[in-house]
Amino acid sequence: MTPFARALQRTRKEHGWSQENLARKLDLSQATVSFWESGVEYPSFKHLAALVALVPEVLPYAHEEELELIRRLLRAEKLAFGGGCSCQGCSCS
Repeated sequence: MTPFARALQRTRKEHGWSQENLARKLDLSQATVSFWESGVEYPSFKHLAALVALVPEVLPYAHEEELELIRRLLRAEKLAFGGGCSCQGCSCS
């Protein structure tokens, strides 16, 4: 099992979600979550971004290429929104 797969499984369980619960939140099949957690598959960037928005705890375990892209997107968001984020009613800094 990969570090990402372990982190995803641990975080999902800490939230009290089954694989099916997490899959529904991401509009995916339970089998997809199972493949990610077993390390058989790795999420596409689109799915990784949705997953990180839901459970940011897994971000440090993402592949370095995705981490760098997410960092760049966050920097661009802060520039575009005057130093904050685009969330409505959010307290992100």
